[in-house]
Parts: sequence; C-alpha cells; structure tokens
Amino acid sequence: VGRSLSAELGDRLAGEGVSPTLRFVVQAALAMPENGRLLADIRAVLLDALGTDGVLLLPTTPQVAFPHTPRPPTTQPLFTGLANVAGCPALAIPAGRDGEGLPVGLQLIGPPRSEPALIALARRLAPTLGGPLLG
Repeated sequence: VGRSLSAELGDRLAGEGVSPTLRFVVQAALAMPENGRLLADIRAVLLDALGTDGVLLLPTTPQVAFPHTPRPPTTQPLFTGLANVAGCPALAIPAGRDGEGLPVGLQLIGPPRSEPALIALARRLAPTLGGPLLG
C-alpha cells in the first residue's frame, strides 16, 4: 500500500498539498519490508481459522488510547491490518474504558462476505462491552 500510494502521489508527497500525517504514514509503510509469501501465509492461516462462520475477537490496537498528536504510534495498524491482509471484513466496537477513562475498542474479523453476521454480532456485544453502537 505504501509503495502504490507513494507512486500515486509522486512529487506531491513532498509538497504542501499532503498532510504531515499522511506523509508520515506513507513513509512508515515504505520502511516496512515487503514479503509476499509471508502475507499469503497469514491470509491462509486466518481464512482456515475462520472457516465459513467463525469470528476472531481481538483488540483494535496493541496499546491503550493515546493523546492526539501529529504522529500516532507506528504500531497503530498492527491488529487492524490483519483483516486487510486476509481480505476479510472487520469492524470495531467500544469495549469500555481503561483505568484513566480512555476508550478501549475491540474488533471483530469474519470470513469474506460475512458483513451482515458481523454487524449483528456487534449489535449484540456492544451494549454489554461498552455502550450502544451508533446507527
């Protein structure tokens, strides 16, 4: 993604028309090693684990909420990227608050084309975990 976005933006990536945050994210993505075989293996393992009707429940991020700054932690997409790699639908739900009152979230990942089932499950879980879903 970083390489394709960098190629698409070209010289504009260094200009004023790109936010510092987007520039940082693209540069962080470019610094990550590209390993197609590893990504294919991750996809296969996740799809096998999910089967046709499984759901994976995990944190949305590897850390608690952080202050809004121009540069979010580079670990931010580590867990949410899993669904992207596998081509699976995912959604985040509120899961209460940490000891300092900051929000905590969980994500649900399902097999391809399981969006309706994920939404239904999220609607059942969210009130118990941290509050109602919007919409």
